Amino acid sequence: MLLSIIDRESFNFAHPHYQYIATWVHNALRQLTNKHKVLARGNREQRTIAILQRTTSAFDELVAAKLREAAEGPDWEAPKVVFNNAADDVLKQLRASGTLAFPRYILEAAFPRVGRTTLQQQARIAHEEARLVAVTKMLDAYRLLGELSDEKQQQLIAALAAIISFEFA
Repeated sequence: MLLSIIDRESFNFAHPHYQYIATWVHNALRQLTNKHKVLARGNREQRTIAILQRTTSAFDELVAAKLREAAEGPDWEAPKVVFNNAADDVLKQLRASGTLAFPRYILEAAFPRVGRTTLQQQARIAHEEARLVAVTKMLDAYRLLGELSDEKQQQLIAALAAIISFEFA
């Protein structure tokens, strides 16, 4: 009886029923794979963000502690450091108000962004920018920037940015 149910068409890969089922299984597996990739990417990004938040807060605490050590008094406050695309006169106004303002091209030259950047690359660039800001604040805390003209300060910060961004192979 069982042998009469299995006929020659059951082994025919060109049969329309086989083709329909094979296409359905293929599409279902493709959807499953794509969903798995999306979930894995989300988990990876969450882990990366959590690690970045921990390291960023630890870095900020370290910088704050070192700035407190370098401070001349308890009421001393580190200047704000900004990298801006504004015109030179706007940068001069910011500097007059006590902000250490530098042109944005200093960062763009040192930390180039080519094409699409991943979350890790964006985090690395943000961390390098934060390091440059911290070094600038430390230089100001030790009164090393005040002796330089605005142009010399920009050259110094550009040189430091190039050094910080250098990667060994």
